[in-house]
Amino acid sequence: NYPLEAREANIAGRVYVTCIITKSGKIEQIEVMIGGVHPLINNAAMDIFRNLEIVRPALINGEPIDFSLRYPISFHVH
Repeated sequence: NYPLEAREANIAGRVYVTCIITKSGKIEQIEVMIGGVHPLINNAAMDIFRNLEIVRPALINGEPIDFSLRYPISFHVH
């Protein structure tokens, strides 16, 4: 959810979140890449990943592996 305080202050931008998806599908080591946009937006972006259930892991030769994910999340004020 877009933080109300950030929306009212017209804080917008793209946050790059990194995390590790384990071979069991757990999401670990959730971080915002250097700088981020603003603490309110950065935390909202990380919350998206914190609130995810188990996800499907990557596979190599049919076997699940741990992998690093970098994902951009854009926040726009309309």
